[in-house]
Amino acid sequence: MSDLQDSWKELASKAESLGLKLKLHLEQESTSEASVSDAVDDGRKSGSRDPKVLAEEAARKVQEAFDTLGTAAKDPAVHSDAKDLGKLFKEAIMTTVGAVGSEVASKTSSARDLLDGTVDPITGPKEASGPVDADIEVVDTQSLSSPDEMTEEL
Repeated sequence: MSDLQDSWKELASKAESLGLKLKLHLEQESTSEASVSDAVDDGRKSGSRDPKVLAEEAARKVQEAFDTLGTAAKDPAVHSDAKDLGKLFKEAIMTTVGAVGSEVASKTSSARDLLDGTVDPITGPKEASGPVDADIEVVDTQSLSSPDEMTEEL
């Protein structure tokens, strides 16, 4: 269980690291475009409520965000972290699926033991001395038709 938790903690740590690098890129881009932002702020202070101006402003902000992400994607450290994050995510998912599979196998094995009578729900495991349920029909697999024989009969 600790492997499972460790893999998700490592993934969270790497995601946080990548987030900080992206934030740093955004802050660097923001300081270089401060003069443009000041001009926009001056327009807001003047009370401009023109929808066209507001739409242009929103479009410019979205474009800046995508430009920043494009610049960040070219950064080798960001690229490496993103690649590592993908690998860690895959490993965490595989570890989780493996743990769930083991748990399901354990539970189905226990249920199977209860159903076939090798485990008493109250006293626990017992020695099987023979068939537990006389109503169980035993099927002789030797006498079953093969798929080829079945198609010939049709």
